[in-house]
Amino acid sequence: MAAAFVLTASLGFAASGNASPDWQARDWAMACMTCHNASAPVSAGKATLSVLEGRPAAALMDSLRSMRDGKRLATLMPQLLKGYREDELQRIAAYFAAQPKPSPSSPSSR
Repeated sequence: MAAAFVLTASLGFAASGNASPDWQARDWAMACMTCHNASAPVSAGKATLSVLEGRPAAALMDSLRSMRDGKRLATLMPQLLKGYREDELQRIAAYFAAQPKPSPSSPSSR
């Protein structure tokens, strides 16, 4: 009886379109926020590191792949990215794409 209730409840949840957040992707993304943080932007040389929130997932994946594969110069990112599988990077990119863009008044939203 309890199993039937759980199954019915989960089917209703899935049918309603309310997917639960990808908490694992959020946890992975928090490592990115150390440097790519709209509230406290970090500069690498003269350039401020880009804000990731609200960027399209496909654009993020292009950047992540090019750094991971050594096609785009970066200092720390190539080493960090080699620790993630392709599907994990896709989940991280999807997480950031789903976040609201920083407000135009924020210093790093340029």
